[in-house]
Amino acid sequence: MEESEALKKLLISKEETTRKIQEMVSKAEKIFKIEKETGRIVFNDYSILTDLQKVGALLCEKYFAKQVGIKVADALGVTEIAKELHRPATALSGPLGELEKKRGWVEKDPHRKYKVVYYHIDDILDECINALSRKKPSKNP
Repeated sequence: MEESEALKKLLISKEETTRKIQEMVSKAEKIFKIEKETGRIVFNDYSILTDLQKVGALLCEKYFAKQVGIKVADALGVTEIAKELHRPATALSGPLGELEKKRGWVEKDPHRKYKVVYYHIDDILDECINALSRKKPSKNP
């Protein structure tokens, strides 16, 4: 097999790329929506997710919001993340450390702002969906 033929296995069509994006959007819709005017995240079920999952979902949401043209930053500092999630900043150092150093799902820029690593968006969304699917059904009185 010629080298160029072997390398062609790496090529992907626009249709495949669009399908992959549609799959990510379908997953994200199960976890959150994006407020059109502000780019703010609106969780479907905030209480079920761990801080790690909330941070990951928030950074995915900021990535998506920026991609559709909403004027938001897709890299956030700890204080900004804490404010958006209504959590104390001190509660987020562990989850951010795990997302960045242990899993490599987010990266920190020189300004100490975190952003999602694009090719790990699926991992984050899958983890959130798994948590939501383990949710115990509420009992009706």
